[in-house]
Amino acid sequence: MLLDLNGRLFELINGLAGNAGWVDDAMVRLAQDGVYVIFAIVCLSWFLRAGDTGANRLAVYTAGVASVIALAASVAVQHAVPHDRPFVLRDDVVLLAHHSADASFPSQHTSVAAGLAAGAGAWRLRLGLALMAIAIAQGFARIYAGLHWPADIAGATLIGVLSGAAAWLLHPAIERIDGAIVRRYIPAFFQ
Repeated sequence: MLLDLNGRLFELINGLAGNAGWVDDAMVRLAQDGVYVIFAIVCLSWFLRAGDTGANRLAVYTAGVASVIALAASVAVQHAVPHDRPFVLRDDVVLLAHHSADASFPSQHTSVAAGLAAGAGAWRLRLGLALMAIAIAQGFARIYAGLHWPADIAGATLIGVLSGAAAWLLHPAIERIDGAIVRRYIPAFFQ
């Protein structure tokens, strides 16, 4: 039942591809580079002076820790539960971007993107929600481009959110590192 739903959702989303060149190009760009856009926004958020600057720094640290946890968890799951990509299993996939035929579940791009978003959102909710919207759009684009199944994206998003929660639980250690190193050695302008 769930595999059938996964296949039907994939057909619905990937069936949209190949009809408008500019949309396909935009989706491929989002599928490949969305995580880097999120990373850049997280890094730039260090310098945004809105609100508590300590929360700005802690959001960046927590997002970084969450992304590492998410990537490690995704790699572990891919090795434990290998699952072929749609273009490996099906002949009717509209494949918009070249990709190796490695394990599909979960999407590493989406798990890291969701981890960054959840980690940042633990300290700055509005920023986290905006970044999560980008992460989800990236996941949709990876299905659209024929690279992942919907379940790959759902699982990756869950891994990212759980990684953000795990990173937030480490906040006492992150705050100690911030106090011992960053506030002591980095000029006030960059804090």
